[in-house]
Amino acid sequence: MSAIANFGKLSYFRSAPTRTTRNIEHDLFAEITRELLHARGANNFKASISPIERNSSLWALLIDDLLLPTNNLPAEIKAGILSLGIFSIKSGTKYLSGEGTLDDIIDINIRIMKGLRS
Repeated sequence: MSAIANFGKLSYFRSAPTRTTRNIEHDLFAEITRELLHARGANNFKASISPIERNSSLWALLIDDLLLPTNNLPAEIKAGILSLGIFSIKSGTKYLSGEGTLDDIIDINIRIMKGLRS
């Protein structure tokens, strides 16, 4: 939880000991996704840069966590999440290069948030 909990650098996460890693991950995805939706709705490339970078950083942390020997998720679930993370990072890079849209990143984040709530 340390990398994920510190990623958002939001003090209320640290002061709320009952929050789970899943809650924190959901809230980070939700915050980033709101920013991406706002940038897409305003058709504002500049406003999308920071949330795309944050999204890629969050995915990189999650990928690192999934690859730890202590991560007990089933291999099939790990593989699926890893694929989504890599695709999301590549989609962000592609968008920042002037290709693609924010749609795939937003869709993946929404699906992950739904999974974290179930």
